[in-house]
Amino acid sequence: MTSLRNTNSGSDAAILDAARESVLQVGVRRTTATEVARRAGVSRMTLYRRFGDVEQLLVALLTREIGALLADLAGQTDGLGNGRQRLVELSLRGVDRLAADPLLARLIELDPELLLPYLVDRAGTSQLQARSALAAVLAEGQADGSIRPTDSDVVGWVLLVVLQAFVFGARMLAAQTDPAEVRAELGILLDRYLAVR
Repeated sequence: MTSLRNTNSGSDAAILDAARESVLQVGVRRTTATEVARRAGVSRMTLYRRFGDVEQLLVALLTREIGALLADLAGQTDGLGNGRQRLVELSLRGVDRLAADPLLARLIELDPELLLPYLVDRAGTSQLQARSALAAVLAEGQADGSIRPTDSDVVGWVLLVVLQAFVFGARMLAAQTDPAEVRAELGILLDRYLAVR
């Protein structure tokens, strides 16, 4: 699934906010165009004209949410040490934030089967955004010599898959062990994987 449009206008933001409220309240499968349009104060035709259908609307919502999170994390980690240190910190903070994100938690709780294709078959828009953010910092680390020379495209995908496992496994890990210790171990894993050998 890909987002088909730029969602910067006020009414687009209102529709996306309404979709977020609906997903948080009733889940993805029970979120309808009628309900989102009602919450946003627009007609269903406006929603369809701007987003096509509910599936594309939900893709746009996730794209907006992940984009905002990545921009925030980039701002928080900018200037932190060398490229490897920034990439490790960006990754750890990203896992922390996504594991605690209420929208993603609701998807996992009510509609986990909708996420499965994006874990085993294909990358969605949000995953491509995350991979691009990782690749940008990876390139910085390779340029400053703190990350080993390698195929950055391959490493970007490897990092994405590893980090996803920690996001989606966060509840299981928290039930079995100390999350702070898991976070520390993930930091070691990432740092040693990226380090110049």
